[in-house]
Amino acid sequence: MSGANLRLADLRRANLIDADLIDADLSHADLSHADLSNADLSHAIVANALFGGSIGLTNDMRRDLKSRGAIFGDRPPVPVS
Repeated sequence: MSGANLRLADLRRANLIDADLIDADLSHADLSHADLSNADLSHAIVANALFGGSIGLTNDMRRDLKSRGAIFGDRPPVPVS
């Protein structure tokens, strides 16, 4: 799925173990409660993507994703324009 366009995708509770999401567009996608164990999210676009309850992410990964605009339930998403 490297470079995949998953913008606005509903990936709630998805099994994304070992997924190659390098350069994927996950903006505004819902990854709530997804299993992202060993997933590679390098350079993925995660602006306003919902990751609340996702498992398999390290604290460093969470900080990195937040710095790129991912949402972990602590702020509302920005509307799609």
